[in-house]
Amino acid sequence: MRMSRLRSVLFSLAIALTALRVAAQTNESAKPQNGLSKLQMIDGKRHWIVRSTKFPSPKSTAPTVQELFVPFFMAADGFSPVLWIQNKRFDTAITVRPSAILPDGTEVALKSVKVGAHDISIVDLNSELGSTGGLRMGALSLRYDFPDSGAISAFVRNSNQAEQLFVNSHSRERDQFSGTTLDAILWSPGRETTGLVSILNASSTQRKVMVSLLDGSSKNISELSIKPRTFFVLKLDSLIDHLPPSGAGLRIIADGQPGDIIAEGAVLNKQIGFARRVQFVDTSVHFHQNTLRTDFLLLGTQSASYGFPQVAFRSIVVVRNVGTAVARVTPVLSHGSDATDVPVVLPDLVVGSLQTIALDLGAAQARGLISSDFLR
Repeated sequence: MRMSRLRSVLFSLAIALTALRVAAQTNESAKPQNGLSKLQMIDGKRHWIVRSTKFPSPKSTAPTVQELFVPFFMAADGFSPVLWIQNKRFDTAITVRPSAILPDGTEVALKSVKVGAHDISIVDLNSELGSTGGLRMGALSLRYDFPDSGAISAFVRNSNQAEQLFVNSHSRERDQFSGTTLDAILWSPGRETTGLVSILNASSTQRKVMVSLLDGSSKNISELSIKPRTFFVLKLDSLIDHLPPSGAGLRIIADGQPGDIIAEGAVLNKQIGFARRVQFVDTSVHFHQNTLRTDFLLLGTQSASYGFPQVAFRSIVVVRNVGTAVARVTPVLSHGSDATDVPVVLPDLVVGSLQTIALDLGAAQARGLISSDFLR
């Protein structure tokens, strides 16, 4: 997707599965060719874990305490949270000291995890937190000793096997932020959709937070005061019920320093097997190129070789302008597997200030803008 004034545009791809009840099986022959990889089992399925082979050398040699946070994990309504910890250093093992942050602010230390060089460790949080019966949600702190930050990354995979719902919550470090305004896209596939945002105060000082809904204008929906090292769960159900079909923006403005407030959320619809992470980005961070790309795209029914029998994909591109000037966005679709493949260039989207636009690729295909056999 090519963009002018990219720094003022947020992009999100929401895929609603109209009949998703069968998960894909990883084909061992499809092992990634770039970087190092490792085959791991989770939820009875095989996953290739790909790692970069380039690592920066520490700027200093004296280890200090590094800390990263996972804004939420889900331990109720059929969800089982599993923590994945990745050591991005190829030259040394690192011991990580995770702790669960409970809704009342209590921190429960979990067992330390030694992660081998360039390796991954997996922690079943339900097993680790068995003594905290009745826990529905929590957040995580992960500490480790190293000269510089960035040696460890992590995420929690929240899995509901019965409903085939999967949503991840990713770790963030405070020094990854340069501003105190966070923006996200909020979009719903239809009725009976629920959602939440976990707003975590990672600092040692109470922080004030203002949450606003933006769609051409700004509407304050909540003003919060969050205690140090605690989190607040903002329910989005009633807000989602009144969202326009194109979606809207969600903005968090906090006092304090960059990285004091970390947020992330989820939108779920059990009826159609839809689960999407609500990702907040620091709007003070500017992109260096005028292009944003999705990881993948599935449209309509797929070849049996892809492992999605009796599943139809509805793909929605949601574009949001967080800037003050009008932005023009050109959607470009490509197979990416063949250098001779001719991309499909769709008509430009003109996105006004604070506006959110949704592009239904299925509808575009029905109008003849995308060939009927594209991505099959």
